[in-house]
Amino acid sequence: MSIAQTTHDDINADDVPLEVVDYVRAAFRFAIGVTLMYGAFCCLTLILWTWLAGLLALILAVFGEKVVLKIADKQIDAAAQVTADALVSGYSWLRAKLAAPAAK
Repeated sequence: MSIAQTTHDDINADDVPLEVVDYVRAAFRFAIGVTLMYGAFCCLTLILWTWLAGLLALILAVFGEKVVLKIADKQIDAAAQVTADALVSGYSWLRAKLAAPAAK
């Protein structure tokens, strides 16, 4: 019989005192319990910190957006106007190029 198949009942009382086996079994159970608790703690901590990091990132993004809009509002408006003018003129040019061959 291999050691993996040995049960509590198979142990000869003369070979190993029964209380030592009980202590070893209790130590194994304690080690397994601590390992499982630590794993669960790590997973829950990771989930909670991830959630907190996401919330803090959202708050910082909203605050950062307000700061940028406060500082560069006029420049953003000017850039948006230039971009819109360029898009309209580009679209007009494209429309003229595509409509010109059809008109011939």
